[in-house]
Amino acid sequence: GDNRFHQLGVNTSKDYVQLFEVTTFPKWERLEIGLFHSCGITKVKKDDKDWLALKCWGDNNYGQIGDPTQQNVASPTTVDPNTQYSDISVGLYHTCGLTIDGIAKCWGSGDFLQLGLSRIKSSKVPLIIDTNEQFIAISSGAYHTCALKKDNSLRCWGRNDFGQIGSGAAHYHGSIKNFEQEVKYKQISLGDYHSCALTVDDMVKCWGKNDFGQIGIGNQEPMLKPMLVSTNLKF
Repeated sequence: GDNRFHQLGVNTSKDYVQLFEVTTFPKWERLEIGLFHSCGITKVKKDDKDWLALKCWGDNNYGQIGDPTQQNVASPTTVDPNTQYSDISVGLYHTCGLTIDGIAKCWGSGDFLQLGLSRIKSSKVPLIIDTNEQFIAISSGAYHTCALKKDNSLRCWGRNDFGQIGSGAAHYHGSIKNFEQEVKYKQISLGDYHSCALTVDDMVKCWGKNDFGQIGIGNQEPMLKPMLVSTNLKF
């Protein structure tokens, strides 16, 4: 694949047309691939104990690797070394993850408020969004992010010009936005400018940009809040 920014995890800028081994770790628990950077969670040993380490590599012009130097990173490099991670998600120029305690952290570009911290437009290191919120899953689009709380409610933040936050209005949200309190979700997945989630009743809802019909409701109009893809299909 494309390796201009070392996003394949090898110390060269040439592209690769065949599979190759990036590096060897005991076990990868999670892997997320962005346009120009990648992150993964791997199980390593620390002080003779299992440790879920977060490693990132590739384009770091906006600090999205979590390396303060903002230099591109050619091989998997440990991020936030004193913290264990359970989930990771890669946006276009930002990254968000969940610690094993369910705390959400984001870093990189925040030009569209996608870091979830209203007054912070960029960060070269992971920043805690809200110490009072605990999450079980997280997903990032190009410039927005959503996360599931332990009670299966949904929080979103960031760019919202196509309604991809699902708040019902096309306004950006620099702090986590709570919506649809009565609906409980168990899975979330974000595209660049749209979002979809699976409810605890196995129904799919989508919202946001819809120019190619990606919301799945039979038209191409953007949806500012979650819409049922089907009333009779379960997933």
